Amino acid sequence: MKKIILFALLISLKVFATEQIQDILIYNGKKYEWRNFNLGRDYIKKFNFKVHEDAIETTANYGFYTFTYTIENDSLFLTDITS
Repeated sequence: MKKIILFALLISLKVFATEQIQDILIYNGKKYEWRNFNLGRDYIKKFNFKVHEDAIETTANYGFYTFTYTIENDSLFLTDITS
């Protein structure tokens, strides 16, 4: 019974969650939405970035920033941060 309740709870959270603005991954010249993995958030904390005064936090972007990553020569680069 506990498993059924947990499953129902997880499904309901997914249904009512606000979709987030996706980060961007550029690979072989194509842009892709990148979900669920973001090294940039650690980068911002490490270097103590300050949020721009005009930045607006919404339910669509809790972290203020959108990150763009590029894969070149089998390496991943953070190439842009926008707010």
